[in-house]
Amino acid sequence: SGGEDEGSKEFKTGGENDLSSGPVQTRHCTDILCLPLFVAAQVVFVVVTVIGMADGDPSKLYKPRDFRGSYCGVEANWNECPATSSQ
Repeated sequence: SGGEDEGSKEFKTGGENDLSSGPVQTRHCTDILCLPLFVAAQVVFVVVTVIGMADGDPSKLYKPRDFRGSYCGVEANWNECPATSSQ
């Protein structure tokens, strides 16, 4: 009896289960509401990146540290330890 029910649920053009115009009859764009939020997030990302590059030292993101917390190969360390570029 299960096979008979499936045959009547076919999606045919002009039939009871017609989906040629989509599953919802009144369709509209909803992504446009998220666009200002997305643009604002990208602007904030760029501003934070520019401020970080101007005031910071990007090499500290990938340079290793020694046992005292000093960055290896960086002249100006945050904890005023001696430079470890010669080590």
